[in-house]
Amino acid sequence: MTYLDELYAHQEWADAEHWRAFEAYPAALEDTAIRERLLHIHIVQHAFLWVTGPRTAQFAFKKMEDFASMGELKKYAREGLADMNALLKTTSAERMEEIIEVPWFKPPAKISVRQALTQAAMHSHWHCGQMRRGCGSWVVYLRRRISLCGFTKENRCRSGVECLARPSRRPARSSFKTFHFEREIMDTFAQFKQAQKEGWKFFAPLEWLTTPAAAQLVRFAGVGTGMRVLDVGCGTGVVAITAASLGAQVKAIDLTPQLLERARENGVVAEMKIEWHEGDAEELPFADGEFDVVLSQFAHIFAPRPEIALKEMLRVLRPQGTIAFASWPPESLVGRTAAIRARYVAPPPPGVPSPDLWGDPRVVRERLGNAVTDIAFDRNAVLFPALSPQQYRLTIERTAGPMVKLIAELAASDPARLQAFRAEFDAAVAPYIRDNVVRQDYLMTRARKV
Repeated sequence: MTYLDELYAHQEWADAEHWRAFEAYPAALEDTAIRERLLHIHIVQHAFLWVTGPRTAQFAFKKMEDFASMGELKKYAREGLADMNALLKTTSAERMEEIIEVPWFKPPAKISVRQALTQAAMHSHWHCGQMRRGCGSWVVYLRRRISLCGFTKENRCRSGVECLARPSRRPARSSFKTFHFEREIMDTFAQFKQAQKEGWKFFAPLEWLTTPAAAQLVRFAGVGTGMRVLDVGCGTGVVAITAASLGAQVKAIDLTPQLLERARENGVVAEMKIEWHEGDAEELPFADGEFDVVLSQFAHIFAPRPEIALKEMLRVLRPQGTIAFASWPPESLVGRTAAIRARYVAPPPPGVPSPDLWGDPRVVRERLGNAVTDIAFDRNAVLFPALSPQQYRLTIERTAGPMVKLIAELAASDPARLQAFRAEFDAAVAPYIRDNVVRQDYLMTRARKV
């Protein structure tokens, strides 16, 4: 049984417990807030069932008046869970990883079938726990009503990805076993990001390599005097400082404290006024439409959920503003060595795609979708001085987050496998070194938000 099978088995139990409790207290089903919340939970379940299925017709978002009685709503809920469990049994592993579009978001979200099914269940569990917030029993809950338990018109759910990406209030606790799965999934992403943070803290010595590329990206984005600019995944600040030197008003954010410390030092040396923030590309602490330009140099590509990171970057960008970023193409040296590395490490959490997909123009166009216009691409290269492939590799082993982690793991667990990896890596680098320079080709993307 997969975690999705268990997740939906527990959801079926949890929904049954809801209905049993409400029916034991008839006044509850006359409460408008409770009725609307139950309707909302079950409509979203059906909506995600539709979006992951064949979509033979346009999905109809039902209203309370579409149900003659609460008994009909209960039947609707049971049918949805039965259909969802049937879908789980008939969906292949390949189909689970296919990317689908969730059309009711603006812009539409692009996620895998597996992610969509997980989001649907987690959405239901969030609202279940939200309704129980601070309540010692169902009777107490029913007397206090949902409106006193953490749900207001101002934080009305928008169903699914948005709930998980930017929740306004989270339930303090819940007795439902199903919350174990939400915590497990979210803990997995937290652990993944913590590992990234630990690995990338060694990157600072490579800032001299990314400094020329920073100027290329800033120029490509058209940054100018007075523009409000955000640098996402700023690292040691080379992009942020370059933009500020042109007269832009710059804010910058990075996940790794050690890199931010170095960025602040670089800003002081350059005598540039920049606002530095420690934070996550998947949850940017800035207002909607706050920036004229949003930049990222080889950074946002490592966010485990690209659809959420991109949605956040576009959210903080004003209409007609510019988003621009640099990424590594799969066919480039960095992409090829990343593919080699992937064969020697444990796979990432389910649903986490390769960062190098951000270097494929076809994937970039698909992810940006109709949220932008005027998509443009350009290519350039980072030139890395090295006397040999081995010297190049040794530098990468000591500074690049994913390599730092891999080398530490293989050195401790399987030295022979480490030796094999290094030989394969060096062979891949050899065609890219000439005149003591290793060529690392990269892609730049620019687009205008609609």
